[in-house]
Amino acid sequence: MIRKSSELRLGLVLVVLFALLLTPSLAAAAPPRQQASTPNSWPPAPYLVQDINTSTAPSNPRELTAVGDIMFFVADDGIHGEDLWASDGTIDGTRLVKDLQPSRQFYYPNQLTAMGGKLFFEGDDGIHGEELWTSDGTETGTRMVKDIRPGAVGSFPASPIAVGNTLFFWAGEDLHGFELWASDGTEAGTRLVKDIRPGLASSNSTPISAAAVGDLLYFIADDGVHGLELWVSDGSEAGTRLVVDINPGSAGSGMFYGSPPNMVAIEDVVFFAADNGINGRELWSSDGTEAGTHLVRDIFPGSDGSWPGSGSGLHAAGQTVFFSADDGVHGFELWASDAAGSDARLVADIWPGTGWSSPANFAPMGDALVFIADDSVHGLELWSSNGKEAGTYLVKDVHPGSAGSVGLAWQVLHPVVVDGTVYLWLDDGVHGFEPWASDGSEAGTRLVKDVRPGFGGAQWPWPNSAGLDDTLLFTANDLITGVELWVSDGTDNGTHLVKDIRTDNDRSWLSYGLVVAHGENLFFAATDSRHGNELWTSDGTGLNTRLVADILPDSDSAISEYTGLALIGDSVFFAADDGIHGSELWASTGTAGETHLVADI
Repeated sequence: MIRKSSELRLGLVLVVLFALLLTPSLAAAAPPRQQASTPNSWPPAPYLVQDINTSTAPSNPRELTAVGDIMFFVADDGIHGEDLWASDGTIDGTRLVKDLQPSRQFYYPNQLTAMGGKLFFEGDDGIHGEELWTSDGTETGTRMVKDIRPGAVGSFPASPIAVGNTLFFWAGEDLHGFELWASDGTEAGTRLVKDIRPGLASSNSTPISAAAVGDLLYFIADDGVHGLELWVSDGSEAGTRLVVDINPGSAGSGMFYGSPPNMVAIEDVVFFAADNGINGRELWSSDGTEAGTHLVRDIFPGSDGSWPGSGSGLHAAGQTVFFSADDGVHGFELWASDAAGSDARLVADIWPGTGWSSPANFAPMGDALVFIADDSVHGLELWSSNGKEAGTYLVKDVHPGSAGSVGLAWQVLHPVVVDGTVYLWLDDGVHGFEPWASDGSEAGTRLVKDVRPGFGGAQWPWPNSAGLDDTLLFTANDLITGVELWVSDGTDNGTHLVKDIRTDNDRSWLSYGLVVAHGENLFFAATDSRHGNELWTSDGTGLNTRLVADILPDSDSAISEYTGLALIGDSVFFAADDGIHGSELWASTGTAGETHLVADI
């Protein structure tokens, strides 16, 4: 129990650290762009597309969701409250889709989800309560799909998941409680899938841990008899069933609890962690049938369980599922299962005995896995495994001795794989934290470049990186130019400052969200000595690294340091403040003439 509680506390600490250090980014698919006639100039001069509202209050666009060539989002124009908007990036194509509830007080559309060329969301027209709605981007094409719970309360549709041409979601009504529903977008095709827990009681009042595998939906539900267990559905009542009662009785098997979610699929087999009440929390697999659902292996005999993937999750590389687990003899070590889930095995006792090597920060590279681990001799270092003991090895002792080259950076270390090479930041005890590259072999693991000569290292405060074709773009501080954008092909000569954006030796405040468009151009927000935080673009060369547009002239910043950028085809959408309209939705294709306020909502 002490060991299990420690693991849970560690998981909570990691959740908090990630929440503090990570920022969201959005990705979607693409609208056609309207060509602007405004000529390019330096500094670039943006132009106002449409002044819908002269107020400087922000519209705060959010929940950007692309459906074909339309980007839907929720925004407040100061008149209608927070409502559904759509845009194709042009003046005529940016509009309030529909004012669902003119007399609203505390309501806004939410849970925007794309399926079958249409948008689905939770909407409230002030008459029917919160119900499932759909939209094709036009006012007439925006409608309530079905009044599931007649009256002003609504059914509160939640957690929509698109599986093929079926939208699954959970909703509540007066006869069946909160249950699983499905819709094809029509009223007739919107139906209760199954009253899993008969009567007014709900089978799952807080829908969590649902996953699409092929044409099936795996989810957890409580039928009032078996507790929360694994269920599967093909969208029909007959095809919705309890897969197996893993923990007989009403207690449930405690499936999918913890962070990160312990569920991964290889082809048609899903792997997860569950507790059958006898073996404790162990690795299970299922093909969606009772006969095909089984305990893969009782790794830690007894009722405590091995807690597979606790704190590190389950990861698929080729036809192998990798995870960490504790068998009570070797501590938390690297384990693996084949794709069929026929057995799980200790891959290697990296820290011999009861000590924990605590493998983490997994990154699949083809059929192999690279990760960090501590063997009690070398400290936290880079390791590789093909799933076999003989194929599991310390890639390189980068920092000789027991200190290790990773240190506390494991908490935020995110290896980036680019064209068969893994990049990560390591400290060899001489150069400080600098970019390293590895092909998984000792000879192929090397310091890419000592960006900041000396012991201090170039990492500041945490490296920000993204792949661009076969190169890596990252942020670093060389103590000469401050924190700026760098590029690397994995060699010393091919690693260089892209451009000194801010020439006064202060950092240029490169945004946390590096966004790559079509593998050709990188969009990011940065601050130079003249313009404040604005939109920049780069193809990895100094010549073509430039300010896209000075949205808020002079040294004031138009873009918040923590603003996320959303890609829609060739365009990047973001929130910016030009000093006149407040924080509004902007779009750019990388030129001054095509960087514009989408709408002053």
